[in-house]
Amino acid sequence: MKKCVAVLGGMVLMAAGCGDITGKWSLARVDPSVNRPAFELETLTLQEDGTFYGEARGHGTVSGTYFYDDGNLVLRESAGVTHVYRARFDDAGRELELRDLVDRDVKAVLVKTEENKPVNE
Repeated sequence: MKKCVAVLGGMVLMAAGCGDITGKWSLARVDPSVNRPAFELETLTLQEDGTFYGEARGHGTVSGTYFYDDGNLVLRESAGVTHVYRARFDDAGRELELRDLVDRDVKAVLVKTEENKPVNE
């Protein structure tokens, strides 16, 4: 069984039988669309070393560490803010669905737009 480990916003993510969480993800949609203001990330890049950075609407660039475990993605921003999402990949590993654990009505779908490149390239 394949295990995935990622660190986002200071959190490490692990999942069995998952896609590769590392790489660049872009927001495709928020369901229901009326909840769009509740999800601020426009892009999210998860590095192999457990760090992340992204563009957040209204906040510019955010960065920190991430953790993925048992279907939960935790982002810990350098500024100290922590976000926890229930995370699920589609079968091909090209879509990542995030559900806010506080506001369960908000579902964001991100699509992988770029694979992670090795640091030494």
